[in-house]
Amino acid sequence: MKERFATWAEQWVNLLERLGRRGARVRPLAIKPPAEEEELLEAERRIGIALPQAVREILREGSREVNVTWWLPDWTIVRFSSSGDFGWSLDDMEWPDFGGDLDVAGGRYLAFYCAHNGDYVLFDREKDPEDPAVVGWNHETDEFVLLAPSFQEYIERVTALSCIGAECCEYESYCDSQGLDLHGEAALGWTEWIEQYLSTTLADAASNLEKLVLYASMHGLEDERVKEAFDTYDSAIVLREWQQRLESESESHRKKEWCVLLAGTVGPVATDWVRSLWRDASHSYSLVGEPLHYLTAACLPFAEGLHLVCGELERTDEGRKISGFTANGALRFFRNRAALTWMEKHVSFPIDGWDSLFAVSEPEWSDVRQWLAGNDVQRHTAVSGLGLMIRGKASPSGEPDAALLINLLEVVKRQSVLRKEKERVDLVLSHFAAEWR
Repeated sequence: MKERFATWAEQWVNLLERLGRRGARVRPLAIKPPAEEEELLEAERRIGIALPQAVREILREGSREVNVTWWLPDWTIVRFSSSGDFGWSLDDMEWPDFGGDLDVAGGRYLAFYCAHNGDYVLFDREKDPEDPAVVGWNHETDEFVLLAPSFQEYIERVTALSCIGAECCEYESYCDSQGLDLHGEAALGWTEWIEQYLSTTLADAASNLEKLVLYASMHGLEDERVKEAFDTYDSAIVLREWQQRLESESESHRKKEWCVLLAGTVGPVATDWVRSLWRDASHSYSLVGEPLHYLTAACLPFAEGLHLVCGELERTDEGRKISGFTANGALRFFRNRAALTWMEKHVSFPIDGWDSLFAVSEPEWSDVRQWLAGNDVQRHTAVSGLGLMIRGKASPSGEPDAALLINLLEVVKRQSVLRKEKERVDLVLSHFAAEWR
């Protein structure tokens, strides 16, 4: 077991090092020393049973606690798991309270790891208490999914899958009736993808457009050299490559990411195509909502794009108040104070979403003065929006009239009824008063 554990540890170290070199976020690998006999006995006294022998062996000859955690960057387009969350802890072994009618006290399921979302990874002692199977428990559905017939096999399989996350939603697509299937279509697709992610360099990809498109989908466009590589190809051909990805993509959130790549590489060339999307709602790309709004803000002249999206908002919610969340979702990509003029006519309580849109629309101090002197909903939207800007370390542009602004904020505070409204004003007052002192 010591040799087997040393091999696993070497694989974990290598995985995290390679992920880090490719821009993924990784936590330092945590491997604690093997468990002492007294520590094992103390754990057994705490949980009320003898630990399974197969589990004891790994804890005693390998490690009492392991944690492997990583995340792919937000811009990475992947249809598989996008994070790693794997490990175990002797100290965290417990009989979880599942609620409902499930047996919890000294019974079948012994938890040894809790995922970030609250799902458990557990030993299932029903068939073999000395070498139990490993299962995942979904905290939302109360369902269990078999992951492996033993603890050692669980470690082997998850390590082979690059220590994919411990949430059940990340495991399920790789499982069959025997647990994680390393030879199934999903697992083979994931292992091929992650190996390409870890091994493909920009130099490798730049000479082939299809490879370059894949590289950009993995690593984004933050590195200017990626954009420069696309510039060596005919922009119309590049546009068609992105269009083909959009046509074959089924998930809306991934469509948005393809649109980001399209706009970042051939945005000016896509202007007429984006206009056509608005003229013909039956187009084959199924671009509606966020993906279309992003493309509109990124590829069309500002005034034209803003007019199209605002018109859609007014038609969709004709006769009803427009939700702040809906407005923010549609207009936040424009990041221009001109959106505030449209907002003035439509902002309403509750201000959630409206305040976010105010903050991202890059207001000037003159806009802030106007909104603070406006009606009740405008005042509170501006105050909350300023609070969001403060948290984001941003500030309105232009020259503030400090005395007038402080006076307006104090008026808003006096007229506020709810404590949370007064607290918002206090946050803004204290921050800017100190800045202007």
